[in-house]
Amino acid sequence: MDAGGLPEWGRADLPEPPPLTLSNARRMIGPGVIAMGLALGAGEWLFGPVVTVRYQGRLMFVVLLVIFFQSILNTECIRYTLYTGEPIFSGYMRLKPGSRFWGAFFIGIDVGTNFWPGLALTAATALAAVYLGAMPTSADSTLVTWLAVAVLLLAAGVVLFGGKVYNSVERAMKVLVSLVFLYLLFVAVTMIEGATWRKIALGTLDVTSIFELAGGEEFLIVGAFVAYAGLGGFGNATISNYVRDKGWGMGSLVGAIPSAVGGRGLKLSHVGTVFPPTEPNLRRWNDWWRYVRLDQYAVWAFGSFMGMLLPSVIALQFIEPGAAVSEWGAAAVQADGIARVAGPAFWYLTILCGFFVLFSSQIGGIEILPRRWSDLLWTGFPGFRELDERWIRRVYYSVVGLYLVWCLIIAGLQLDSPLYIAALMANLRLFPIIPTFILTVFVNRRFLPPELRPPLWREVVMLVAGACYTALLIATLFLDSRGVGRKLLEVLGLW
Repeated sequence: MDAGGLPEWGRADLPEPPPLTLSNARRMIGPGVIAMGLALGAGEWLFGPVVTVRYQGRLMFVVLLVIFFQSILNTECIRYTLYTGEPIFSGYMRLKPGSRFWGAFFIGIDVGTNFWPGLALTAATALAAVYLGAMPTSADSTLVTWLAVAVLLLAAGVVLFGGKVYNSVERAMKVLVSLVFLYLLFVAVTMIEGATWRKIALGTLDVTSIFELAGGEEFLIVGAFVAYAGLGGFGNATISNYVRDKGWGMGSLVGAIPSAVGGRGLKLSHVGTVFPPTEPNLRRWNDWWRYVRLDQYAVWAFGSFMGMLLPSVIALQFIEPGAAVSEWGAAAVQADGIARVAGPAFWYLTILCGFFVLFSSQIGGIEILPRRWSDLLWTGFPGFRELDERWIRRVYYSVVGLYLVWCLIIAGLQLDSPLYIAALMANLRLFPIIPTFILTVFVNRRFLPPELRPPLWREVVMLVAGACYTALLIATLFLDSRGVGRKLLEVLGLW
């Protein structure tokens, strides 16, 4: 069997999944919850409401379309992992020109688009507001900085325990996501007027909004909104890393990244293990796909859409059209509006909800990039493939330590974070998802047996999605008057 530019896979039968019952579903669901916790972040809580009020809900259909695209991408990345036990990034590295090229390619893009830690500062702003009883000002920058350091250390502490790092992250995400959704649903059901719900519903169903927005000039804002919807960047492909560590499919035979405390007996193979497409294995494969669909469609896709919809409908209810608010200004206005309706205690609850949203993303931020880099190094580079399988913990925590130090340095600089910078950084995240759409199609078509390959319509959706993201990235860089590409061409006298 063609294994591409990496060592051959092992061979074994596909493990039998547990029967799909309610109790087993609760136990088996997990990667979608982690991904939903990662999706709930600064975009949904800080940026999304601003854009929703600005466009009066007309972008919600775009969110629905983006999450549809990403749900297909998620499941196609998982398809490869169920068959091989490897994350999809290992599949990419099996393609020409080889693992070293693709490993350096993905790490390099991460440095340029995902290595900028801002969530700790925004989460610390929420904590400072709860402590002060008002949103912090520039005079409170030292307090915010020290709280950001505490947030970073607490987020890093989550990945130290649990046997498998995955277990700790999953448990933390389930708690945080549950608290956030319970509060947002309570506010949405008890405080949002019918007219506001109708407005957001019309925006969700308004297909023509795509053509209207495509004819506009504010591509930077639209691009940021799209980048923040769902996961984006390399986040969708990294779901396959969590699927492996959860032990789905052949992932249960490969191993997982062990935690610093309690994971001494665990190890991680450098390459995966595949199964022959026999009748019993294909039956088990279909049973595994039931869990994939439940986790990714019913949990991740639905939860990610609601994660953007609920803060947005609350913003429509409590923020006046045309109000000059940005970032935490929007969150503060919403908190003031909810407090007027339900009492002063709800101001604190709303800001605290914002902290939970941002802290869940910070946990993901402190874990997902080191996880991705560790797996890329572990499989893609010959020197790392020679290490004992128990050394993965040392590799992983070395990258975590490096990233944590970088985050602490940025937190200490006390940088401002205006809406334009937030939008600009979001648009840079439009690029990484483009190659994952395209490469995933090639990987599954090349390395999976014909019986396990996706139907043609899914491949078409993936390629169309990649083309849509490419077009939007070009528009944000060159057609928006504030785009980086256009400004660079203006400086060079070429625009």
